[in-house]
Amino acid sequence: MMRIWFVLFSLVVLVVVRTGQPILAGVDNDVLKKADKAFAAQQFALAADLYVQVLQHKPAHKLAAYRLGLCYLELSEPSKAKRYLHKAYELDPLVAEDILVAIGDAHHLASDFEEAITYFRKELARAARRDMENIALLQKRIYECEAGIVLSELPPVAEVANAGAGINSELSDYVPVLLPGDTAMVYTTRRLSANGLAAGVEQMRISRLKNGEWQPSEQFLQSESKLQHHAVVSVSPNGQQLYTYYSGKGGGLFCLKWQGSDWSTPERLGKPFNRGAAELSVHVTDDGKFAFFSSDREGGYGGLDLYVCYKKTDGTWSEALNLGPNINTSFDEDAPFADVTTNTLYFSSRGHNSIGGFDIFKSRISSSEWSKAENVGMPVNSPFDDIYFTLDNSLKRGYFSSDRPGGFGAKDIYSINF
Repeated sequence: MMRIWFVLFSLVVLVVVRTGQPILAGVDNDVLKKADKAFAAQQFALAADLYVQVLQHKPAHKLAAYRLGLCYLELSEPSKAKRYLHKAYELDPLVAEDILVAIGDAHHLASDFEEAITYFRKELARAARRDMENIALLQKRIYECEAGIVLSELPPVAEVANAGAGINSELSDYVPVLLPGDTAMVYTTRRLSANGLAAGVEQMRISRLKNGEWQPSEQFLQSESKLQHHAVVSVSPNGQQLYTYYSGKGGGLFCLKWQGSDWSTPERLGKPFNRGAAELSVHVTDDGKFAFFSSDREGGYGGLDLYVCYKKTDGTWSEALNLGPNINTSFDEDAPFADVTTNTLYFSSRGHNSIGGFDIFKSRISSSEWSKAENVGMPVNSPFDDIYFTLDNSLKRGYFSSDRPGGFGAKDIYSINF
């Protein structure tokens, strides 16, 4: 019996020596396998719970710590991500090829901009010179952190608050669209609907403002199937046309018209819209004269660009005009919102001096020329995706969507008080 135990112990030591990673026995090993399977399937919340269990029994399991850190990055919990990615790095600086980038991303998302730059520069120093794509990515991250340092030193531009449980859920809620009068909001969600549509399918909900609070929402046109798989993007000034985006086959930008008691069947917008592979949003100005929209059509500056067209005397739209380099970059620009009172265009971009992901920018037109895009500042913008900005009629309150930490779900709608 002593010989058998000695042989088993020797095998365990051999595995540790050869792999540098202690094995897990029995139930621990089963938990690790389940965690790795959930991680591979991108079920990050489940994987995180399982990796925590692994580390409770094996605190020095470097791969579990590394993957747990990545899970928390995906779950928009950068503080937890920092903890476990640093732990994995301390256990083995070579635990993964991208460990320095992962740590930098965690600090970046936690707004630790200077610390993030340190790790991005470490990775940049060891990057192969011929790997131009990776070098460009690291430089972009550093520029974003440098922009974050500058903007964080400025006074806050507004008060930002979550729009509340009446609108937001544990899943994704985004693209706030105020109906005329500002007392009702239609928005897009990916939650499970009453008619059985699975979570993850885009659908619309509506919430009404009462005594300053957004009331619990309900499915928009829940008795109809016309709007299934459509995401709201904007509404016409008179509230008679609803613009949507459909991502399925034959998708693009659509319009529904109010017929007195019901909405019409969605119709795909014609020329000059829907000429690119992706056209995700459109906004018609309050005077009805101009339409701004995003498109990846040929001839742009890269990714999604913003375009404008005007309403002709015969009621049709003109050819589209690219808004130019003061607005568009080699990265994505999307979600335009124009305020004709101040001649200001608000939009979101991954370029310019974004501090990470999409940031909200503004530009004013004067003498037919758009001013250089200006970051609207913090705390409206964050290292996360901040997009789909809209203003109410008072121009003192706005709304936007963000996947920043602290919300109810993956994406939430937030209010801005200027």
